[in-house]
Amino acid sequence: FAGIDGASDSHLNLTVAGEERFVKAASGIPIALGVRPEDVALTPEPELNSVPVKVTVVELLGSENIINIELAGHTVKARTAPTFRPSVGETLHARIEQTRAHLFDAGTELNINATG
Repeated sequence: FAGIDGASDSHLNLTVAGEERFVKAASGIPIALGVRPEDVALTPEPELNSVPVKVTVVELLGSENIINIELAGHTVKARTAPTFRPSVGETLHARIEQTRAHLFDAGTELNINATG
């Protein structure tokens, strides 16, 4: 995503579904990516459209885990199964479900994808 605040550290490729979803994003303005923890998939090995990330916090909650990762200089939370237990400092690979992500105008904080 060119233009995402902090994206110079990592590069997220748009999928076809992501291109369709983000077609309304104006070029040349700073934007921020909004994603829910359940829409971030973590894997130990690279996958299509994934980016390397560093684990910064692991919260074992019983029925699920919340894993904080560093992506493009920002903390992103991922929700995982309780059996997925990475270590702090470990490098994983994150893939964002782009059909459920949102883009925000970084200046106004308005959702660019909002309708009506």
